[in-house]
Formats: sequence, structure tokens, C-alpha cells
Amino acid sequence: MRSMLSQKGEMRNSAVASTRQSPCAKLPMARTVTVGVEVLPLCDDPYPVVDAAIAAIRATGIKHQVCPMETVLEGTLDECLAAARAAHDACFQAGVRKALTIVKISDAIDGSTIDDKMAKYR
Repeated sequence: MRSMLSQKGEMRNSAVASTRQSPCAKLPMARTVTVGVEVLPLCDDPYPVVDAAIAAIRATGIKHQVCPMETVLEGTLDECLAAARAAHDACFQAGVRKALTIVKISDAIDGSTIDDKMAKYR
């Protein structure tokens, strides 16, 4: 009996799910996003470690802008997250035992670029 009820519930749930469309279903997969990355190496002298993290981002070839509090990346979400990961990993390669990395993603259906965000300030 339990099996039959379970099957009916699954059938009802799958029927409901098939009639709803996810708002994300139509998003362009390769749209441009911007990502802010801030690495916080927990050590006595963090500046050389931050420099190593920025060098790791630069080595990925991704478009980026170094700012006083974070580095802003521009590319596909996968590219930006890979560059953020490279920056995070660079902290440990530089010898720290603990680091925090803060990642902020700015996304829009039509894309999001550094130039769009900064144009009125230049």
C-alpha cells in the first residue's frame, strides 16, 4: 500500500514539475558576468600573499581590474570562478595555513561588464 501511495505522489509531482517552466531555462549560458574576488590570507604579512593571488588571476588571462579592496573579474561564470579558485589556491601555495576568499557575482540576462559598471566614473 505504501508503495502505491508513493508511486502516486511521484507521478503527481512529476506531472506538476513538467507543467512549470524554470525562469532560468532560457538564460544564455555564455553570458558575461562580473565577479569580485577578495582574498584574506590569515597570516602576519598578507601583502605578498595577496600579490601572489593577483598574479594567479593574471596568469589565467581573464579580463580583470585590481581595486583597493578586491579584484574584479569579467568573463563567463565558469572562467571567473576558475580564476577565483586560482587566487584562493595561490594563498596556500604562498605558504599560508588559513585563508578566506569572498566571491561576489554580478549577473544579468543581457550580461554584466566592468565597463558598464564603471563608464559613468571614467
